[in-house]
Amino acid sequence: THGFRYLPMLILVLGNYSKLLKNVKVKSITYGNYEARNRETNEAPLIDLLPLSDLQDWTMASSAFLRNGSLAMLKSQCAQSLAPILREAKGSNLDATALKNYMTALEMLVDDMNTCRGISIIDGEHIACLDDCSHKLSDVIIEPMRPIVKRLKRSFSSFIPSKNIKNGFYAAKWCFDNGLYQQSLTILHESIVSFICEEEGLSINDAVERDIVNKSFHIYLAKTAREKWKCNNSDFPKIEKVLQNKHLAILASTFKVTTNLRNDYNHAGMRNNPMKRMALITNLKERLDIIISIIEQE
Repeated sequence: THGFRYLPMLILVLGNYSKLLKNVKVKSITYGNYEARNRETNEAPLIDLLPLSDLQDWTMASSAFLRNGSLAMLKSQCAQSLAPILREAKGSNLDATALKNYMTALEMLVDDMNTCRGISIIDGEHIACLDDCSHKLSDVIIEPMRPIVKRLKRSFSSFIPSKNIKNGFYAAKWCFDNGLYQQSLTILHESIVSFICEEEGLSINDAVERDIVNKSFHIYLAKTAREKWKCNNSDFPKIEKVLQNKHLAILASTFKVTTNLRNDYNHAGMRNNPMKRMALITNLKERLDIIISIIEQE
C-alpha cells in the first residue's frame, strides 16, 4: 500500500514470467486495501487478487489455441477449473460433464489434424462427436471459457459431422488458419487425390487405387502419350476413365503446385532453388482459396 503504484502490476507480470519460464505455480496474491480500512478499528480488508493471475493464464492458453491450434494449455486450464466441480458434484453436474466431454472431443479432432489423419478427418467421426458435445453444452459454467467456446464453434462450423471428402479440405483450411502449414499442405494434397478417388469409385485408403489417380494427374499434366504410360496393363482402363473426370482437369494445376510445395517442404528445402518462406505460405493460401471455392459450388 505504501509502495510505488506500479509494484502490483510488476508482481502480476513477474508472476506470469515465472510461470512460463520457471514452472512456478502462483498460489496466492493478496492485497491489503488500507484506504478501505475501518477507521475505528484501523483494520483493512485483505483482497485476493489471484483471479487476475488466473485470467492471464486463460488469456495465454486461449491465444495459444486460437492463433496456433495448440490445445495443451487450454485443456490444462479447463481441467484444473473443472476438477473441483466434478469432484463435488459426483456426476450430477451435467454442464460440467458436457464441457469435459467437449474438450475431449476437441482434443481428438485437433490431434487428427496435427498428425494428418486424413481417413479419420474424412470419416467425420470426431467431427460428429464434437458437434454432438457442442449441442449438449447448454451452459459453459467456467466463465473465461464462454467466449472461447463461441470462437471454437465458429472455427469448426464449416466441417460436416458425417463422412465427407470436403472435411479434408476444411481441415487443410483450419490448419492454415492456425499456422500449421505443413499439415495444411499435406492434408490438402491428399484430399485432392481422395476427392477424385471418391468420384471414380476408387478406395481412398487403398495405395494402389490412389496411385492410379496420382498417375492420371501426371499423365494429364505432361500430356503423356498412351504408349508411354508407365503402369500395369490392368490399370490402363482405370486411368483412361479417370482422365475423363471433369474435376481432374480443374484440379490438375493445384495438384501440380501442391506436389512441388510438399516436396520442397518435406525435404526441408534441400534442393536447387528452394522456395522462400513467404512464397510457400502465399502459394498454399492461393491454392486453398481456389479449392474451397470449387468444392463449395458442388
